[in-house]
Amino acid sequence: MKNINIFLILAFLLVGCGISTTSTHTTPNIYTPTITSISTATLSTTKLPINTVELLKTPTISPTFTITPENTLEPEKAKEIIKTLLSKPIDCPAPCFWHIIPEQTTVDEAEYIFNHLGLKMSKGLYSGKDFASIDYTLDDGLSLDVILTVQNNIVSNMRIEIYPEEQKKGIPRDWLAYSPETLIKRYGVPSRVDFLANWDPRPFFGMYMYFDAEELIVQYEGYYLLIGDQKSSLLFCPLFTQFDDVWLWMGKNPYYPPPKGVLLEEATSLNLEDFSNIMTGDPDKACLQINGDMFP
Repeated sequence: MKNINIFLILAFLLVGCGISTTSTHTTPNIYTPTITSISTATLSTTKLPINTVELLKTPTISPTFTITPENTLEPEKAKEIIKTLLSKPIDCPAPCFWHIIPEQTTVDEAEYIFNHLGLKMSKGLYSGKDFASIDYTLDDGLSLDVILTVQNNIVSNMRIEIYPEEQKKGIPRDWLAYSPETLIKRYGVPSRVDFLANWDPRPFFGMYMYFDAEELIVQYEGYYLLIGDQKSSLLFCPLFTQFDDVWLWMGKNPYYPPPKGVLLEEATSLNLEDFSNIMTGDPDKACLQINGDMFP
């Protein structure tokens, strides 16, 4: 949406997209912020301990500018809306995150959206690429990082990193909009499901769902996720296990996507349709038998 008038953006956000929920909350009005100063940010690579199979490089952007939006929400109101955005799917065609669409949304338009929610966006250059990012932490411990890859002032793709809160029995996940059952109900049977495992120095496991038509990849990873004593028959319950991280890649040519793993059909006795039926069925029975011998 190059050179688009900001008022057209407002009309699109208010009329074309809305939060699919019975709540009284609606998509917030986004106003043009006043930028008081901008300078180049510096980037460094953050080493992540989660994926022991392959290190995924994360550009860490240090903000060196101050933005004063004209109508930034009060923190409590912004928190309420952010929690709704994380827990309820948004009526916006995929790939889309909070109305930011790869290859359409400009970085300035993304900045307006984040500023309204009180999220200051940092910008910088890393390995010859332009990036922008925001981070946020909820009071229950969930934290969120959004990294936008920018080309010619357009968001070309994005990675959303969710570090979940401590899960409690009977309480829905704060990030329910990106839980496996929600995504499958919305987009249908995944194009591919992979698993990765690494046993030393501590047992790591990851599940990766691909929705090719939606240009969406989702990873669910963590340690000590598998249940059982025999490596050849382990239980994995993705709808209520405690993940260490949940990442989403949106758009073409994603920045450092997860490595390919063992296919669902090889690690289990299921096909993609069976898997989808289990994930969208009785949540108390949504567990998979994993053959751990398929992993080195």
